[in-house]
Amino acid sequence: MQYTFANKLLTKLAQQQHVTLERVSDTTYSITVDLGTGWAGDYAGGYWGDCSITDDTLCFYTTIASGADNWDDETEWCFYEGIVQLTYKGGTSANGLAYTGELENAINASVQERTGGLLQCDGSEQGMQGHSGDDESYLSLDVWCDDEYYVATTAAATA
Repeated sequence: MQYTFANKLLTKLAQQQHVTLERVSDTTYSITVDLGTGWAGDYAGGYWGDCSITDDTLCFYTTIASGADNWDDETEWCFYEGIVQLTYKGGTSANGLAYTGELENAINASVQERTGGLLQCDGSEQGMQGHSGDDESYLSLDVWCDDEYYVATTAAATA
C-alpha cells in the first residue's frame, strides 16, 4: 500500500511543469520545485522580524525515502526537511528571518500551487537557525503530502 502511494505520488509530481525528480536510489528520490522569479524584496516578518532577500529566483528542495532508508522505522515513506536557499540583504548582519513571516507564507503557497496541490509545507523550527553565513542562509520547512490525496490513494490501493 505504501509503495503504491509513493509510486502514484512520484508519477503525479513528475507530471508537474515546475517539478524535477531525481532518483537517488531504488527507494530515495530528490524533489526540486522551481518557485519562479520575482522574489527579491522586502517582506513583513513574523516572530523574527521583517526580512529582505536579494534572490529573484527561488527553488524548494526535499527528499522522499522509504522507511528502510531513514530514521523512522514506522513510516514506509517520509519526507526529509524542505529547504529554500535565501540570500538576506545585508548578509549575516541583516535583521529578521523568513521563518514565520510573509515570505515563508508565500513560499508555502507557491510550493502547493507549483506541485498541483500534492505537496504542502510549513516552517520548521530549523528555520530560525538557517542564517549562519552570507551565502549559507536557508528557510527550513516541514513537508507532507495532501492528506486527502494520501487517504484516497491508500484507500484505492487496499480496495
